[in-house]
Amino acid sequence: MRKLHVGILLLLSLMCAPAWAKYSGLSLSTEYPDQTVQAGRPVVVPLSVHNYGLAPQQVALTVAEAPHGWKAEFEGGARQVGAVFVAPGESQEVSLRLTPPERATRGSFHFSLVARGRDHRTQLPLTLHLAKTIPNWLAMSASLPTLKGSESTHFSYDIKLDNKSGHDAMVNLSAQAPDGFDVSFTPQYGSQQVTSIQVKAGASKDVSAKVSLPERAQAGKYRLTVHAASGKTAAQLPFTMIVTGKPRLSVTTPSGRLSGTATVGHTTQLALDVVNDGSAPARDLKLSAGSPRTKRPRSRRALLRRAARWRATTC
Repeated sequence: MRKLHVGILLLLSLMCAPAWAKYSGLSLSTEYPDQTVQAGRPVVVPLSVHNYGLAPQQVALTVAEAPHGWKAEFEGGARQVGAVFVAPGESQEVSLRLTPPERATRGSFHFSLVARGRDHRTQLPLTLHLAKTIPNWLAMSASLPTLKGSESTHFSYDIKLDNKSGHDAMVNLSAQAPDGFDVSFTPQYGSQQVTSIQVKAGASKDVSAKVSLPERAQAGKYRLTVHAASGKTAAQLPFTMIVTGKPRLSVTTPSGRLSGTATVGHTTQLALDVVNDGSAPARDLKLSAGSPRTKRPRSRRALLRRAARWRATTC
């Protein structure tokens, strides 16, 4: 019976598995295999080499076809490379730098990229359209645009800046936030605050927007907008902060005095102030009080015994 259960589970997993899960081999891919770039400038194309279920192996990278006069170089780890090593189920990221000839004119140019492993080979066609000028274009995105926390939380949003233009850009960063909220920017893997960051043509940079709340910020939903600008192009991205807060109660009197007098047999009223200086409202409050404990006077005999013990201790 146990073998039957295992067989049924295996069959169900195979039936539910996506089609690509059965694929075994290599893949060579890029997000934009057909794009328009500016004439007269080098083009950097990000590539991903993935190993689907094969043994760990070295994968050679070549440009099988390229227009006359174009220079092609594979780059990885800030150096020129000709191959990558890919483990099963993993991928390696590289870049292809394409430099057009000096007299390259506007038009469409086709390339064929090849990744060759031990027993498998894959090919990627690539098309570049050269234009005299291409519009500047900035884009911003965030995986978690809404965050929730208490008034003591330091909210941090991870932002991806994409430079879609054909030239490097110095991107200025700013934020529009509620009064008292402080927003600062830091680059990925860095702690130094910045107000601008350099983004290469066709590349992206990751930055963090860190938000500090004012002291005793009230609970509620707050919105802020991050702006990125470079020259005549700009982008903006809205974010939401949900501050939960908590009540903080104290009991005092209007005068601040916490003592009073009373007369036996008469009713004495004592005014109290219940104060909430927290960051969230306190609902359904219940007040209670207890009667004071009355100390019984000591008898004369008890006082004499206590005096006798004190004399015996001091002698």
